[in-house]
Amino acid sequence: MKAVCISVGANHGHEMDAAAKALREEGYDVRVVGADSCDMDGDVLFNERMLDEVRTSDIAFVRVHGDVTFFKRFPAFDRTVEKHGVCMFLLCDSEPRVTEEHRSRFTGSDEDFLLLSRYVMSGGDVNQRSVLLWALKRFDGVDVEIPEPVMQPAQGAYTPENRLMDIDEAVASMRTDRPRVCVFFNQRFWVVGNCGGVDGIIGALRERGADAIGIFTMTFPDEAMGTMGIGAVIDKYLIKDGKPLVDCVVMTMAFSQTLRPKADSFEQSCDDDMFSRLGVPVIQAMHLYGPARKWRESVYGLTGSEIAGAVVNPEYDGQLITAPIAGYEVFEDGSRRYVPIEDRCRMVADATYMWAELRRKPVPEKKAAILLYMYPPRNDLAGGASGLDTLESVADLMKAMKARGYRMDWVPRDGRELADRLLDGITNDTSWLSDAEIRRRATERIAARDYEGWLAEASGPVREALEKGWGVPPGEPHSIDGDFLVPGLVTGTVFVGFQPDRGKCDASAYHDPELAPPHQYLAFYRWLKRTFKADAVVHIGTHGTQE
Repeated sequence: MKAVCISVGANHGHEMDAAAKALREEGYDVRVVGADSCDMDGDVLFNERMLDEVRTSDIAFVRVHGDVTFFKRFPAFDRTVEKHGVCMFLLCDSEPRVTEEHRSRFTGSDEDFLLLSRYVMSGGDVNQRSVLLWALKRFDGVDVEIPEPVMQPAQGAYTPENRLMDIDEAVASMRTDRPRVCVFFNQRFWVVGNCGGVDGIIGALRERGADAIGIFTMTFPDEAMGTMGIGAVIDKYLIKDGKPLVDCVVMTMAFSQTLRPKADSFEQSCDDDMFSRLGVPVIQAMHLYGPARKWRESVYGLTGSEIAGAVVNPEYDGQLITAPIAGYEVFEDGSRRYVPIEDRCRMVADATYMWAELRRKPVPEKKAAILLYMYPPRNDLAGGASGLDTLESVADLMKAMKARGYRMDWVPRDGRELADRLLDGITNDTSWLSDAEIRRRATERIAARDYEGWLAEASGPVREALEKGWGVPPGEPHSIDGDFLVPGLVTGTVFVGFQPDRGKCDASAYHDPELAPPHQYLAFYRWLKRTFKADAVVHIGTHGTQE
């Protein structure tokens, strides 16, 4: 018996490999060829080899997360299945409509389809073994007994030391004298024991000083599977008396968790925004669909499928997007497991810890930087935006912050007073000012010795790029007497100013991905973080150079 196993919108194409290997060792003639749709989309020759495998297969198992449109070459795959009379079992775990649309490709009975659905949704090697036993009996006539599906825990708490805990007990055991963080991950990772990425981020969070646990679950409630769905898990275990029991959430599950497909339509709607109800920052991390090496070597970083599943869709929920925490690696024995990307785990843990601490910090102690744009760097373009009065908006924002307890020595009456105050100081447009006038206006300056230390912390390629583009520090743009200029003003615990100049006024330089920004650019953001110690940086308007 030969089967093809394809995963769409995720990387579970090889989830039958271990069960197939075990059956072969028991003497059964079974072969499984697995692949992920992103690999088939990305390599036309590999796709053709997989279609050749389909042509000689008895059955094709297709597990879909989201929609078949995440598999660009699916129409060719489907035509191959139809032309060669291959039985196809396609199951979509998020949209029943997708499953129904392809139900006719399955040549078995409704009872068989329901049984296979229970096996696949339950997951794990024991259930994958039963799926293959069913296929051996169906296509090769092998006389075997097919066990009933083994139900796996649908949700639970997890740590690297304790694989399964009661969620209530795990949350209750978390310390209150440090930030408490919950890492959500897909139940399927727990079922197959592929939790390397989760272990990596939990370890990094603990190293940073947080108390962290994992919770595995599924997005949607399913009575047959015993899953509550992520919304009910949050309500039951993470909220008490209307208040959150954690300070931050790291979400590693792809796609939107709040949008639900509407029956008989291609639309989705949010009927339950559980994250707003929880009321804490939700940090989106991600598992790569391929090895970390490919991600590091690519000038694009994430693939189109990864962007769609782990960036675009989660943004509908309001998640704060960060970085990949694990690569999907292939080992010499053919096994595939998630392996932490250690520096990215530390980066995500650092961001998570700071967001969690910010919730706990008294408002009068919070420090914020509000940045306007000036592109090109001319005073008449200060506060650029499309359809937004940025200066009036910032004035209103500062009044609201003052009313909520932020400490400010001065708050503008309106946008006009703010503009006058900013333009009386240092902006990115200093070409018309004498050195003496620059010295008089520059209320904030960055000492060269401070920047030298910050630059020394940067990697070799970063230092080389800065000096290639702008010479040795400080360079010419926006410096005086060897120090760097800070375009803006400080009032209490709030900085208001302009994002630094990209360095040259012509559009080609502004949008040149190879040209590093000048030394003052790096110095400015390091000053915000290290000297001013901003807890948050708010960019208002368009167009910013980070775009």
